[in-house]
Amino acid sequence: MNQNSPAVLFDSIRAFRSWSPGVVERLESIIENEDDYTLFRINPYTFAAAGSFDEEEVLELFLHASKSGLLVMEWLLICPRCGDPVNNFKKLMHVHNRYHCEFCRRDYETNLDDSILVCFTIHPDIRKIRFHNPTSLTISEYQYKYHFSREGKIPGTQETITNFFKLRERFLGFLEPGEQILREIVAEEGYLEGNDFLHHTDFLIEVTQDAQTTPEKILITFENENVTSIPTQIKVGKHRFEIINKSDKKIPLSIYQLDGDFMTSEFNLDFDKFLSAKVLLNHRAFRSLFKGEDIVGSTGLSIKDVTVLFTDLKGSTNLYERIGDLKAFSLVQQHFDEVGQVIGKHKGALIKTIGDAIMATFLTPLDAILAANEMLDVIHKFNARQLEKEIILKIGIHAGASIAVMLNERLDYFGQIINIAARVQGIAEGEEICFTKEIYDYPGVKEIFQNKNLKEEDVSLKGIKNPITIYRIGPSLI
Repeated sequence: MNQNSPAVLFDSIRAFRSWSPGVVERLESIIENEDDYTLFRINPYTFAAAGSFDEEEVLELFLHASKSGLLVMEWLLICPRCGDPVNNFKKLMHVHNRYHCEFCRRDYETNLDDSILVCFTIHPDIRKIRFHNPTSLTISEYQYKYHFSREGKIPGTQETITNFFKLRERFLGFLEPGEQILREIVAEEGYLEGNDFLHHTDFLIEVTQDAQTTPEKILITFENENVTSIPTQIKVGKHRFEIINKSDKKIPLSIYQLDGDFMTSEFNLDFDKFLSAKVLLNHRAFRSLFKGEDIVGSTGLSIKDVTVLFTDLKGSTNLYERIGDLKAFSLVQQHFDEVGQVIGKHKGALIKTIGDAIMATFLTPLDAILAANEMLDVIHKFNARQLEKEIILKIGIHAGASIAVMLNERLDYFGQIINIAARVQGIAEGEEICFTKEIYDYPGVKEIFQNKNLKEEDVSLKGIKNPITIYRIGPSLI
């Protein structure tokens, strides 16, 4: 049997762990039976919802399927206004820290929270689909299925961005090399925007409020991967468009009628839940299966909101002196393993160890708080197995914006929130969790501390200009 056949690859996935009934079989079924579009840029959360499967388990399944070669993982830079994947990459390291949407005519700074949509497409060696070769698609498939995210919705509605543009379509078609066509288009007040997504060219014609009765001829010319429009301003009414492709390439051309608000106002689409780079980088299976593929570019990528947790040991110098370097080192390494398991359990990522300390990131403050409490509990049980209470943990937590960078060939984070989290850990006592107001104010955190001996105080931290509010809590808080 072919060692790379779907059956063999699925058998290896089944052998890796115990999966919930039906989840692996469902993925196997869609690979064998579903249409090409279903197998293109699959959203694991949509897959999970359709089968009432656990999202975390589905994500782990998709990661295993990608590692084995059943699926290809893609990182898409998504325009927040039109939902178009303006660029796609096979690895995070190729993602740029800024990107431009030709359609919306705007530049954006890439962030790990919501700029990057991670999806999964069937591997061409497993099954070839038309979407592997976008130039083979029909113009409608290319425009509305290959482009424009199916997750994007008009703000405050359930209308998809695809439907929004279909209603405003004035021309959609392929232009063969050397082809010349004539079309009549009724122009309304606002703008007529034309795009060639394949070669990244576009034109914009302003339509003024004054009506006119005599049709005006508009000349659109594609040549040398450039496009010109003469004129660039017309009046409301019916117009004759002469469109000429002087290039030697096939061009997918779309022309949409857009109102002035769409072109000038600032808004973001509502998106159905999708897998973000932030979530993936904190996922235990991704970090295990794709070691070395969490590399960001040399300039780093911003992250709007990340929760950072530091741990350290109280009295570690005395520990080494009292029981000897070898035994103390062994205990510290064992404590790293114990704490590391807790971090992964709560959707966290162990970023690095620094001497006897740990730096970890979490998706939410609530995840970090729950993990911190469990760390104290786990270390309490760890110490119970020793002759003495050797490991005394102290924890600090803070959240905010940061920069993800590469340092010593591994993912790391920099910014003021990192400094604050480290300083907060520094003022924690043994077996104590210290955290900032940003953590306390996160939904669900306050409820954890009802009827608990939580202490609030304002402190000055080294290197931080203004005093900040912190909260202290001892072990067994829940």
